Amino acid sequence: MLKSSIRLLSENGSIKALSPAKINLFLEIIGRRRDGYHEIETIMQCVNLFDEITIKPAEKGITIKSNCNCLPTDRRNTVYKAISLIKKKTGLKCGVAVTIKKNIPIGAGLGGGSSNAATTIVAMNRLFNLNLTHKGMDTIAKQIGSDVPFFLSGSTALCTGRGEKVQPLRFNRKMHYVLLYQNIFMSTKKVYKNVKKCLTSEKANVNIFSNLLLRGSWQEVGSALFNRLECPALALNKKLKRAKTMMQKLGFLGVLMTGSGSGIYGLCKSKKDAVNKAAALKELTTGDVFILSSI
Repeated sequence: MLKSSIRLLSENGSIKALSPAKINLFLEIIGRRRDGYHEIETIMQCVNLFDEITIKPAEKGITIKSNCNCLPTDRRNTVYKAISLIKKKTGLKCGVAVTIKKNIPIGAGLGGGSSNAATTIVAMNRLFNLNLTHKGMDTIAKQIGSDVPFFLSGSTALCTGRGEKVQPLRFNRKMHYVLLYQNIFMSTKKVYKNVKKCLTSEKANVNIFSNLLLRGSWQEVGSALFNRLECPALALNKKLKRAKTMMQKLGFLGVLMTGSGSGIYGLCKSKKDAVNKAAALKELTTGDVFILSSI
């Protein structure tokens, strides 16, 4: 089975799991599909910012509690969806109680909801000895969301199709970032709707970027960071555009929005460089600043 970035700890009949965030190092839109989704090529990477999920058996039903008041705890929640699908697939009869401690900002393009779903699938499989194979878990993941399979499959990967086709990359280099989140909500639907206004005739080449990532210098990687969704997102929100400009002036190797926004990160030369740049950024903004590393 592929090594995931999800971390599990068993505790007295329950299981505690660390659910990682992700960033997009590259994202290109290939076209519109007949099913309404967009065909994409993206390279995603897990980073060391985690939600904490505790799962334990219960007498009946599915109950979810969270420290985040804005997080739905009903059927809209990706964790709820994951548990429902697992119970249906495996015939698991007992109830499930879940506690989610949110540390990953919501609506930041960091994949928190998708990661939570994947983490729940892995944790449920371990806790209840369901013996689901990676393929079985992947089948469930694809029913929940396009990014969910990525979190089952490794720390850095090329994802195609809607994002659900995952090819892990043999990547062992440690990367360091500073992320800025300003509590800006970006509508993914609106961002994708405005993509046409920013399209060029020439598509960015994921293979070129992948080779740079695996073999190039950090300076080269920083210069090649790419997200097709960034242009329409910055056009929709001037505060986001100002944030990117502000970060570019701090001398990062590269600055990029992740996903459909609104998190913006800067690639650093080293952990020490990340600490120094995070301190400088905190002097310029009231937003949340995170020091992150690849995992």
